[in-house]
Amino acid sequence: MSGYENLKIKSEHNYIIGEISQKNEYFDVAVSRYYYSLFQLINYILFTRKNGFKIPNSEGSHTYIITEFKRYFYRKYKDKLKDEDYSDLTVLDDFKRLRKQADYDQRFITEKEFTNDFWKKFNPCYNMVLSKLVMKEDE
Repeated sequence: MSGYENLKIKSEHNYIIGEISQKNEYFDVAVSRYYYSLFQLINYILFTRKNGFKIPNSEGSHTYIITEFKRYFYRKYKDKLKDEDYSDLTVLDDFKRLRKQADYDQRFITEKEFTNDFWKKFNPCYNMVLSKLVMKEDE
């Protein structure tokens, strides 16, 4: 097992904390933890599947990783997945913006915002990445 397997484990932990936070209506915490769960899965995929992948030492590392993941994904899977799988990934930048809002904005994210702005987009994206990219290639 590579050290990168820990990213997948951390992703699972963050997802569980996201579920607990959502259940307790801590929507800011839920957005943050769900975002990091997906972000760690993306890192896991890049580090384990893209030869020579390295993260530059810069303040824009999240943007870099999201961009690299979309490039990798589109190149590798362009003929294998459905249109909705690709559209699920177009929201990755939205998640980053919402996570920043959840972590740093002075106001709280409401249940309505969580459900309509985050969860309806996050859930299909996360499930697609997990089921079609992580699980299938780990088998």
